Amino acid sequence: MAESLPYGIVFETYTYRQMCLGSFSMDPSASKIPISRLRFLSQTNNPRALPDDLILVTVKLNGELIAFRTVLPDNIELGVRSVHFAWLSGVWVAPQYRRLGISRKMFDIIFQAWNGLLLGTEYTPTNGLAITSSGQFGPTISKPGVRIFYKSPIEHIILKKYNKYRPFRYAFKLADTIIDTLVKGRNMMYGNIRLPDEVKYTISEMLSNEAKAFINEYRSYSSTNRRVTEWDWIVKYSWLASDPKAKEDSKKYYFSVFAVQFTVCFLEIYQRSDIKAIVMLTLRNGIMKIPYLFINEMDKSDVASCILRYASDHKVKLIVSYHTGLNERLLSLDNKRIIAKKTTRHYLVTKILNEIIPAEALIFADGDGDCVFV
Repeated sequence: MAESLPYGIVFETYTYRQMCLGSFSMDPSASKIPISRLRFLSQTNNPRALPDDLILVTVKLNGELIAFRTVLPDNIELGVRSVHFAWLSGVWVAPQYRRLGISRKMFDIIFQAWNGLLLGTEYTPTNGLAITSSGQFGPTISKPGVRIFYKSPIEHIILKKYNKYRPFRYAFKLADTIIDTLVKGRNMMYGNIRLPDEVKYTISEMLSNEAKAFINEYRSYSSTNRRVTEWDWIVKYSWLASDPKAKEDSKKYYFSVFAVQFTVCFLEIYQRSDIKAIVMLTLRNGIMKIPYLFINEMDKSDVASCILRYASDHKVKLIVSYHTGLNERLLSLDNKRIIAKKTTRHYLVTKILNEIIPAEALIFADGDGDCVFV
């Protein structure tokens, strides 16, 4: 940390209770906001948040917002044991005030407020380095996944990795268009994926009563054991929207607010007349993720077939999944993809949390953390 922070800097903290009671309010004339309207609604309706949970830290200099950090309260539930903790979420520092120790100070405030019970995932390399340099984190959990491309990713991959090639982006775009055209012709010969005669699925925005009962029969699915109550919260309070208000908010907020397309839905999969699997899907601008998956006495190949049929019908351009067993079926059944690439999601665990529950005992679903909202 820097020897001294800028003179006149002010750190402000807000708990769940304070945010619900209106102690925190956004200035509509401000050029930057520390939390979007949608994230505010999500945070103040979190069924797992407790009144004194610290949620937001802001930093101001001469009344101007120059940094903020948020966390998301959650629970780890293993059998009869429950540990209340927080996921590290968004962090931002104005460029001209970086490398002064502001980010580290915000982290220290949150670390102390949460008694060191923190987890982090889906962080940027810079943010990951900043929080691990605190010395408070121990083991890292790694979860293998796959990215299945249905549209040529040449432009995206090259420009993301090599910014110096940006002047040639139109050539890469042309290559993508040619490949996509050829693949489209190939896929027309394959036709749509077939489902077994006894298998069908329905698509819904909210779970049916039968689906809710199906889920409630399960024991802990992941270490967070999110169930129907949490799913209802996730669906109702997404962090993205496509309305003009979200687009306007996106000009003031550092993280995602606006999306041309963002939907959350459930596949309720039946074998004959019995429900056998529930799949939560999110679809953002053509990118599909599978946050949660419940399967009971059903071949994962049949579940994979239903997911691939949905992806084809909705013209998905990319599937991102960390469900190991399911991924094997997706890859073996899929004949329409352009390419599949391995990926890895990392989870940072504080030393204090690791002492309470060893990292090797933690199991996370794709949707655990705050990534399910975006």
